[in-house]
Amino acid sequence: MKRITSWLVLMLFVASTAVYSQANQQLSKKELLKLETMRVNEAVPGSVPGEIQYTDDPFDLQFEYPCADASGEAGIETDGSYLYTTKWNGDLFFRYGMDGTYIESFQVPGAASVRDLAYDGTYFYGAAASTSLFEMDFDAQILISTISAAVATRACAYDDGADGFWGNNWSDTPTLYDRTGAVLGTFPINGDESFYGFAWMDNGEGTGLWGYSQKTGTSQNMLYLYDVATGDLLNEFDMLSILTIPVTGDIGGGLFMHPDVVSGTWTLGGIVQNKCLWGVEMGVTDVFPNDVGVSAIAEPVSGVDLTASEPIVIVVKNYGTETQSNIPWEVTWDGGSESGTTGTLAHGDTEEITLSATADLSAYGEYTFEACTDLVGDQVPDNDCKSKVVTNSPPAYCDASTNTEDEWIAHVLCGDIDNASGWQGGVADYTDQFTTIDAGASEDITVENGNAWASDIVYVWVDWNNNYEFEVSEEFQLTSVGGTGETFEGDIVVPVGTV
Repeated sequence: MKRITSWLVLMLFVASTAVYSQANQQLSKKELLKLETMRVNEAVPGSVPGEIQYTDDPFDLQFEYPCADASGEAGIETDGSYLYTTKWNGDLFFRYGMDGTYIESFQVPGAASVRDLAYDGTYFYGAAASTSLFEMDFDAQILISTISAAVATRACAYDDGADGFWGNNWSDTPTLYDRTGAVLGTFPINGDESFYGFAWMDNGEGTGLWGYSQKTGTSQNMLYLYDVATGDLLNEFDMLSILTIPVTGDIGGGLFMHPDVVSGTWTLGGIVQNKCLWGVEMGVTDVFPNDVGVSAIAEPVSGVDLTASEPIVIVVKNYGTETQSNIPWEVTWDGGSESGTTGTLAHGDTEEITLSATADLSAYGEYTFEACTDLVGDQVPDNDCKSKVVTNSPPAYCDASTNTEDEWIAHVLCGDIDNASGWQGGVADYTDQFTTIDAGASEDITVENGNAWASDIVYVWVDWNNNYEFEVSEEFQLTSVGGTGETFEGDIVVPVGTV
């Protein structure tokens, strides 16, 4: 028999197509498509695109990669080993290789609806257009802390000289604040810029704050560079004048600045929401003849029920201009170590090394890995090492959340479960209630919907195999009684052999 308790999940959905047709019954297919695009892009309210503005500035396009998810990808940042994007309308982050290859999506429990990202050399930062700035470890996929920001932060950039963050929300005054939330500086803007992303620049090309703007009347993909001491506009550039994937009507998102994405240069990078990740050259870096280091600890990664033999993979990179051979490396971790040498690496080349040893991560908890190179005469020892904390977690259901609150589950009747509830202001937890159904048998279920719409849909999931995932095979769509969206009925059928 099967005891249904925390494994039963009810979800109330509003069918977007039905809502569009109800509210806009005369819309054409083209107009409906535009509405769907607006649903996954986060444009400044009331925005209207204008003409592309061409310029003679020597911005060299370094890369343009298509977005892989494209259902709300809006923010972007890099640590030099991976490109990361955010999902503004959910709790996911996306990892790409530096060549644009999509790798995975992941969550950082406690952080959601993040817009632009910033990176301080160790951790990533971002906010949900609010005063809660999340400090996140993307390797361990954990929330380190939450900083009380001085202002609501959508666009975000780390200023390494001040050890602080530039933030603003759309066209609010750009504000620099420290890790305690204290204001360090501001500068005036016109108030119509509608920034989504910031990037701090301090190199041979100049010093200032870049903003990625959705300004009405422009292409909504404008880059503006400001002198933060005076607020003077130093430079501007229209990204739609050189990008090939987006078209008029697509809108700008997050922004970043990072050295040696393309070896020997600084990259100003950004994202056109749900369209593409891009980078342009923005100055040259200091390049030394002898400079190598570990650029990433690719494996292991944090997860659930890790094994006693997790593979260990590191990436060694030659940042210098001289070709290097037999670069010594060493990896240490809780309970083990291994060392070796690389092959021959030309300027900018990397080598992925899979260790012969594996790591026993079978016990739940945290494990620290450190990988270093030890090249004699290395002129930049600061980039020799990488460290990583890997967490083995017990299986658990992910936290439920919602970004839109309108209707609610008002009453559920299924066997011994008879639960009435009102407006919760979020997702409610009633996993202390249960009913028991024999394997191969079924039980009626009735769900009543608060603030009903005729287009509403109710689904039920039951985790029959106890794998902590709600799969398509475990899904039940209930039937709307009378078509009003107020009451839904169905049968929960337990598969034969379920325990």
